[in-house]
Amino acid sequence: MTAKEHKTLSDDKRKKRSSKTSEQSDEIGNCWSSLFYVFHVYWSQTIFTAAFGLALLYMTVLGFDGIAIGYGRSQGLSATWLGILRSIGSACGIAGVLSYTAFETNIGVRRTGLIGFTTQQLALYVCIASIWLPGSPFDPYNYFSELTLPIWLDQFKDAFRFAPMNRTEVVTINWSRWTSNGHSIISVFTLLMGIAVARFGLYMADLSITQIMQETVPENQRGTVFGVQDSACQFFSVLKDVMVIILPDPRTFGALIIVSVLFVLSGFLFYCYYLIKTRHQSVTQITKETSSVTPESSPVMLSSDSSDTADSHTGDMTDTSQSSIPLLSGGGTVTRTS
Repeated sequence: MTAKEHKTLSDDKRKKRSSKTSEQSDEIGNCWSSLFYVFHVYWSQTIFTAAFGLALLYMTVLGFDGIAIGYGRSQGLSATWLGILRSIGSACGIAGVLSYTAFETNIGVRRTGLIGFTTQQLALYVCIASIWLPGSPFDPYNYFSELTLPIWLDQFKDAFRFAPMNRTEVVTINWSRWTSNGHSIISVFTLLMGIAVARFGLYMADLSITQIMQETVPENQRGTVFGVQDSACQFFSVLKDVMVIILPDPRTFGALIIVSVLFVLSGFLFYCYYLIKTRHQSVTQITKETSSVTPESSPVMLSSDSSDTADSHTGDMTDTSQSSIPLLSGGGTVTRTS
């Protein structure tokens, strides 16, 4: 191989590498552009604040998932009563769906969502009150005073370790004193009842926002908007799991309840902002439409009466004739009587 051929081959390899690098850079740039585009489409929607408020509801431990059930189990509730409380929560959710249909038909979807959020808020305040009821393990001061890095690492590892349930354990609940094996269950029972009742409002709010999104988002953008919406919901759900991993002790579960209620309250405020913003836009639009309407021109009727009476030698004779002339400018007619 001559030096000239070797140089040509090296130039070809260099061009291929530069071309490949350029293609990779273009692909990365296109990915960022696409990502920015989908978020811009989601953010530019009128329903954005309400939809984002719905996504914030996923940042909560106040649901009948493994977190709340595990906490209830650690506080002395039996599997039977945990199942009963979950059934009550499901019944409240079904009642919320049925009530949504009735409310939406009579007062509209926007007010129905407001009622749903308000009902959920009131129920979750009961969950906050349960933190300070008898039997609550909430004690963050002692937890953080005793916490060291090795202890936290052991708890962090335990979060990923599978522990089979002890089915031979006998749970005895004394309902006259509201205790389970001598431990008060007033706090945990109140907490789970609040979670169950809150599902009534949660389902109403969820259905309301979903319907508003389906009605307001343009058809060619629904896939993008709902895709970003689902991603936002899953992001906050994962963030909730990370928060539980960081604070896994039952003594800090009260702090998780407070954080969850704050996120739900933020979602409620986002929805209220959406209602205020869209109501202002509706009032402005109605005002513009009203001001653009001009009163219709009323027909103009002009009449003149004239009587020509001629006396003849045969007697009095009155000759009366009428003719109508259209008015081009006013849209009416001039009636002339002669």
